Amino acid sequence: MSIRGNVITETTEFFVEECCNCGIPFAFTTRYKNERLGDKREFFCPNGHSQSYLGKSWQQQITALEAEKTALQSRVNSERERAAAAERAKERAKKEAKRMEKRAAAGLCPYCNRSFATARLQRHIHTKHPEKAHAENKG
Repeated sequence: MSIRGNVITETTEFFVEECCNCGIPFAFTTRYKNERLGDKREFFCPNGHSQSYLGKSWQQQITALEAEKTALQSRVNSERERAAAAERAKERAKKEAKRMEKRAAAGLCPYCNRSFATARLQRHIHTKHPEKAHAENKG
Protein backbone atom coordinates (compact mmCIF):
# COMPACT_ATOMS: atom_id res chain seq x y z
CA MET A 1 0.00 0.00 0.00
CA SER A 2 1.54 3.25 -1.13
CA ILE A 3 0.50 6.80 -0.33
CA ARG A 4 2.48 8.24 -3.20
CA GLY A 5 0.50 10.55 -5.38
CA ASN A 6 -1.99 11.64 -2.69
CA VAL A 7 -2.48 15.37 -2.32
CA ILE A 8 -3.11 16.94 1.07
CA THR A 9 -4.60 20.41 1.12
CA GLU A 10 -4.73 22.41 4.34
CA THR A 11 -5.80 26.00 4.79
CA THR A 12 -4.41 28.14 7.56
CA GLU A 13 -5.74 31.62 8.18
CA PHE A 14 -3.17 34.30 9.01
CA PHE A 15 -3.55 37.72 10.54
CA VAL A 16 -1.17 40.51 9.52
CA GLU A 17 0.02 42.78 12.33
CA GLU A 18 2.37 45.73 12.21
CA CYS A 19 5.05 46.23 14.87
CA CYS A 20 4.29 49.26 16.99
CA ASN A 21 8.05 49.96 17.36
CA CYS A 22 9.63 49.39 13.95
CA GLY A 23 6.56 49.22 11.70
CA ILE A 24 7.48 45.90 10.06
CA PRO A 25 4.47 43.88 8.96
CA PHE A 26 4.39 40.27 10.13
CA ALA A 27 1.78 37.52 10.22
CA PHE A 28 0.66 34.90 12.67
CA THR A 29 -2.28 32.53 12.73
CA THR A 30 -5.71 33.83 13.62
CA ARG A 31 -5.81 31.27 16.43
CA TYR A 32 -2.58 32.67 17.91
CA LYS A 33 -3.97 36.21 17.67
CA ASN A 34 -7.17 35.18 19.45
CA GLU A 35 -5.13 33.52 22.20
CA ARG A 36 -3.08 36.72 22.72
CA LEU A 37 -6.23 38.83 22.71
CA GLY A 38 -7.62 36.56 25.40
CA ASP A 39 -4.63 36.13 27.70
CA LYS A 40 -2.89 39.48 27.01
CA ARG A 41 0.55 37.79 27.01
CA GLU A 42 3.32 39.45 25.06
CA PHE A 43 4.48 38.42 21.60
CA PHE A 44 7.36 39.60 19.44
CA CYS A 45 7.84 40.99 15.96
CA PRO A 46 10.54 39.38 13.75
CA ASN A 47 12.98 42.12 14.90
CA GLY A 48 12.43 41.11 18.56
CA HIS A 49 10.27 43.99 19.75
CA SER A 50 7.93 42.98 22.57
CA GLN A 51 4.27 43.90 22.27
CA SER A 52 0.91 42.84 23.60
CA TYR A 53 -2.77 43.71 23.30
CA LEU A 54 -4.10 46.11 25.92
CA GLY A 55 -7.05 45.63 28.23
CA LYS A 56 -8.11 42.89 30.57
CA SER A 57 -7.59 39.24 29.78
CA TRP A 58 -10.60 36.99 29.47
CA GLN A 59 -9.90 35.54 32.90
CA GLN A 60 -9.74 39.03 34.41
CA GLN A 61 -13.00 39.94 32.69
CA ILE A 62 -14.65 36.76 33.98
CA THR A 63 -13.39 37.43 37.50
CA ALA A 64 -14.68 41.03 37.38
CA LEU A 65 -18.08 39.88 36.09
CA GLU A 66 -18.32 37.20 38.78
CA ALA A 67 -17.51 39.78 41.46
CA GLU A 68 -20.16 42.09 40.04
CA LYS A 69 -22.68 39.24 39.95
CA THR A 70 -21.91 38.39 43.59
CA ALA A 71 -22.34 42.03 44.63
CA LEU A 72 -25.65 42.29 42.77
CA GLN A 73 -26.89 39.03 44.28
CA SER A 74 -25.95 40.34 47.72
CA ARG A 75 -27.95 43.52 47.07
CA VAL A 76 -30.93 41.48 45.87
CA ASN A 77 -30.78 39.30 48.98
CA SER A 78 -30.50 42.38 51.20
CA GLU A 79 -33.52 43.98 49.54
CA ARG A 80 -35.52 40.76 49.86
CA GLU A 81 -34.67 40.57 53.57
CA ARG A 82 -35.60 44.23 54.04
CA ALA A 83 -38.93 43.67 52.28
CA ALA A 84 -39.60 40.56 54.39
CA ALA A 85 -38.79 42.48 57.60
CA ALA A 86 -41.15 45.28 56.55
CA GLU A 87 -43.87 42.72 55.86
CA ARG A 88 -43.33 41.14 59.29
CA ALA A 89 -43.51 44.58 60.95
CA LYS A 90 -46.72 45.31 59.06
CA GLU A 91 -48.26 42.04 60.24
CA ARG A 92 -47.21 42.75 63.85
CA ALA A 93 -48.78 46.22 63.65
CA LYS A 94 -52.02 44.75 62.26
CA LYS A 95 -52.16 42.19 65.07
CA GLU A 96 -51.48 44.86 67.70
CA ALA A 97 -54.18 47.13 66.26
CA LYS A 98 -56.66 44.27 66.28
CA ARG A 99 -55.72 43.39 69.87
CA MET A 100 -56.19 47.01 70.98
CA GLU A 101 -59.49 47.18 69.16
CA LYS A 102 -60.73 44.06 70.96
CA ARG A 103 -59.59 45.43 74.33
CA ALA A 104 -61.36 48.73 73.71
CA ALA A 105 -64.51 46.90 72.62
CA ALA A 106 -64.35 44.96 75.89
CA GLY A 107 -64.10 48.22 77.89
CA LEU A 108 -60.40 47.97 78.80
CA CYS A 109 -58.25 51.10 78.59
CA PRO A 110 -55.46 50.25 76.14
CA TYR A 111 -53.02 52.46 78.08
CA CYS A 112 -53.55 51.66 81.77
CA ASN A 113 -55.58 48.41 81.60
CA ARG A 114 -58.46 49.74 83.75
CA SER A 115 -61.88 48.32 83.01
CA PHE A 116 -64.80 50.60 82.12
CA ALA A 117 -68.25 50.39 80.71
CA THR A 118 -67.84 50.94 76.98
CA ALA A 119 -69.53 54.37 77.02
CA ARG A 120 -67.23 55.65 79.78
CA LEU A 121 -63.99 54.42 78.14
CA GLN A 122 -63.81 57.29 75.65
CA ARG A 123 -64.34 59.86 78.41
CA HIS A 124 -61.66 58.14 80.53
CA ILE A 125 -59.10 58.29 77.68
CA HIS A 126 -59.80 62.00 77.06
CA THR A 127 -59.47 62.92 80.75
CA LYS A 128 -56.69 60.57 81.95
CA HIS A 129 -54.66 60.11 78.75
CA PRO A 130 -55.16 63.38 76.80
CA GLU A 131 -51.81 63.08 74.95
CA LYS A 132 -52.95 59.72 73.55
CA ALA A 133 -56.40 61.05 72.67
CA HIS A 134 -54.93 63.92 70.65
CA ALA A 135 -52.53 61.56 68.87
CA GLU A 136 -55.42 59.26 67.92
CA ASN A 137 -57.49 62.14 66.58
CA LYS A 138 -54.60 63.24 64.35
CA GLY A 139 -53.99 59.74 62.93
